[in-house]
Amino acid sequence: MNIYENGYIYENTSNEYIMRASNEVHLPSLLLLDYNLLHTYFKNETVISVFRIFVLTDNEIVDYEISSDVISANMSITYQSGQRRTLSLVLANQENKWRYGARENLWRGMKFRLDVGVLIDDTVYWQPHGIFILAEPVPSSVGSNQTISLSLTDKWGLWDGSAFGNTQFKTIIPTQVPMRLAFEAIIHDSNGIGGMWDCKPIKFNSQYWDTLTYYTIKQDAGQNIADPLLSMANTISSDCYYDELGHFNVESNVWEFINNNVPVIWNFDEYGMDCDYPQIKYKQTEYYNQIKTKGAVVNGYQFTGTAQNTNRHSLYNIYDMPLLPKTNSNPKLFSDELCAEQSRYEMVRQSRGLMSVSMSCTCMPFLDVNRAVLLNFPTLGIDNEIFIIDSISYNIESDCKMTINLTSAAEVVF
Repeated sequence: MNIYENGYIYENTSNEYIMRASNEVHLPSLLLLDYNLLHTYFKNETVISVFRIFVLTDNEIVDYEISSDVISANMSITYQSGQRRTLSLVLANQENKWRYGARENLWRGMKFRLDVGVLIDDTVYWQPHGIFILAEPVPSSVGSNQTISLSLTDKWGLWDGSAFGNTQFKTIIPTQVPMRLAFEAIIHDSNGIGGMWDCKPIKFNSQYWDTLTYYTIKQDAGQNIADPLLSMANTISSDCYYDELGHFNVESNVWEFINNNVPVIWNFDEYGMDCDYPQIKYKQTEYYNQIKTKGAVVNGYQFTGTAQNTNRHSLYNIYDMPLLPKTNSNPKLFSDELCAEQSRYEMVRQSRGLMSVSMSCTCMPFLDVNRAVLLNFPTLGIDNEIFIIDSISYNIESDCKMTINLTSAAEVVF
């Protein structure tokens, strides 16, 4: 991957000039470009990828760029509720340019933004790949080559203790408060120095837009803020995480999986030049094809809900396999429908990875976890099948290559 600076593109490791780009276009996603343009470009043999890294203000406005100091960078994205994105940087640090401290140019909670782009004709098309925060750097010196290593997490580090995450005061959110407002109350809380912990609006699961809190949410001072966030999200069968734009998301696409309605954003085939042959894996793990969730008990009635794997394409469907039941309990669920949603949510989550593939592909900034791609590798027995991305990793020295792990949608959909 190459460095872009002031309209010029340089090879990252040698700093050798490659070419000049006449224009820049900034997009939330490269998928906003014409699909035929993307298909022609990424199926080609030569793809020129570029990156840049900015330091941001507390309000996430660009302060200055540090791309020219970057020696190496490793990025990973993993599907999970909580922290999804991590970025490891090694910066040149001659004459101790970078110093850690409250009044220095590196500090706890410092924000960075990674952009990844591609050069098409003479235009660089940029897409954000995450906003990150710093915990503590690690300086090192090998001979005369001084460097400093930075381990960055996405903004979930504001809540889980990576950089911050402990409450200063006791937190109480009463019952019958809209769930989305409960999330906003925590995310947009004062940071004690005149601002908010997170200044951006959240993206909330529209299915639960008017859903009220069913129980009093309590958090004692000094405890981890991530815990009530994950607990509230679990109550409405949703994931919570930060996306590539730095927005806090509370979402669930369980129904898209159930209805086999996950949009496909790309296709890989064994004749294309954008990927290598995938490796197929089968996960040997305990699996259940029926999940029952028991909720709260009110006036002697216990709320319950059940989900079954009725997907004929699945290895573990209830028609071709003996019934493999599991029962969970969650006393914070106060309706049969919430219990059923929880059972469906857990069924989808546990089925991921039963059949998976790993492969190397061209660096495509628009790929993200929980997105669907089409694989066509007839020699491996994969004929135009949909897979869901579970993880992505790449580094800037990898000649524009990504490693992606995917799970078969045939197993996820039920």
